[in-house]
Amino acid sequence: MQQKRACIIGAGISGLTAIKACLEEGITPVCLEQQDHIGGAWHMNENLTPNDPEFGIVCKMFSAVVTNTSRKMTEFSDFPMSKEFPTFIPARKLIEYIQAYVEHFDLAKYVQNEIRVDDICKSNDYHTTGNWDVTYTDLKFDVKKQSKETFSNVVVCNGIFNEQVKPTYPGEETFKGEIIHGGDYFDSTPYKGKNVLVVGSSFSASDIAVDCSKVAKNTILSARKGLWIMPRMLDGKQPWDATMFSRPNIGMIPFRVRMLQWGHKLYQQFNYKDYNIVPKKGFLRQPICISDEIQSRMVYGTLKVKPGLSRFENKSVHFTDGTSFNNIDVVIYATGYRMKCNFIQDKSIIPDNCEDIAMYKHIFPINDPKHTIAFVNYLRVLGSVLPTSELQSRVIASVFAGQIKLPSVEKMRVDVHNHKSRISNQWGNCVVPKEFVHFYYQQLADILGAKPKISKLLRKDRKLAMKCLFGPAIPAQYRLFGRHANYSVARQSVLDLDQEVMAH
Repeated sequence: MQQKRACIIGAGISGLTAIKACLEEGITPVCLEQQDHIGGAWHMNENLTPNDPEFGIVCKMFSAVVTNTSRKMTEFSDFPMSKEFPTFIPARKLIEYIQAYVEHFDLAKYVQNEIRVDDICKSNDYHTTGNWDVTYTDLKFDVKKQSKETFSNVVVCNGIFNEQVKPTYPGEETFKGEIIHGGDYFDSTPYKGKNVLVVGSSFSASDIAVDCSKVAKNTILSARKGLWIMPRMLDGKQPWDATMFSRPNIGMIPFRVRMLQWGHKLYQQFNYKDYNIVPKKGFLRQPICISDEIQSRMVYGTLKVKPGLSRFENKSVHFTDGTSFNNIDVVIYATGYRMKCNFIQDKSIIPDNCEDIAMYKHIFPINDPKHTIAFVNYLRVLGSVLPTSELQSRVIASVFAGQIKLPSVEKMRVDVHNHKSRISNQWGNCVVPKEFVHFYYQQLADILGAKPKISKLLRKDRKLAMKCLFGPAIPAQYRLFGRHANYSVARQSVLDLDQEVMAH
């Protein structure tokens, strides 16, 4: 039987985990990456200028970024981070870790850089083989050459940060200052001594506003939904994710009750009303701001928070509460991204409207009867992208290899409908679907047969069982059992938890 070949689009986190998962299942990966580097959104390009092709298109990592998720909740399941890493990881440190992952598993040789994918469509024999034709252009040469290859499988890993969302406001055409998207922000140096307005209410908006507030003359954050502010270390004792996604908190107390408890606790920690940041919805029913500095910057007066932006007027901006601010020099729209997949013309696979996307477990389009195309990281998770992409890739490779059979289309359609209803009830209308990592991991681990088998561990390894039962549900727990388990590495990673969570 001819060996399967999978075309993997993109060499970011998702593409790298897809390469590794395919290799584990005996599938030959061919990864096509448009840029001249790997790492995707986590690649840090300090020299990007408005004249570069990437500017205004891709998500650019900025220098002050620190992960919102803690080390043990961020690492890959079978590749623990160095114990020298801090509890929350600066961007440059995480890039080191990704590079070490690539080297350890020898993944780079499967990546072809500066290759732009132009089109993906079903082969003429798709109905019998499930094959896909991939048309691509090599960008390394002055004379661009287009080629076409046929693959048994396709894994789309171009992510959700591929089209910047920029709102428009009345009078914007009269604005005399500079307007950029948060994806084009690198550091605060250009904004020293200036009046800066940041628009947005999620992670990147608060990070950019805090960064600018250290050098700018005035920094204003416009958050139309208000803000839920959560420090990385709850009570200064444990990382928020290690607490929120521990099995006792998830399994023993209804999650809605826990949300109310956490929301009440956070609300008591800061004077939301006096600082004009009262959130419009309950905790975890709108985006949260994970920040250790934003409260301090507000108290110092270097950062002011305003409600929604209503209009521009020359160099002035007006807000929905009737207030205004004059002489704004720079507006930074930290307003997110839209998923886009221009190289797939078949709209039954990936519609233009994100709300119409129908993918089983956010991975497999239910309108692909052969289940030979899949998508990684086409969602937002409250948690880390790294282990999410890894679990998705393991499921994909197992399905492609014929080791796992997906449910019928009817059952998948019901599952997709239920997922959409639950997400809508939790988050309201959102451009990109959102999931809590623990619940999502459990679903994927169920498919893989990789959930920790507590009863078996209680007989075989009681110490490990107690860690799995009462500790945070770290990614390593999903390498103890199932396909391509690595019990010894995963066990040590779980047992090291107490020493590492607060190591630095």
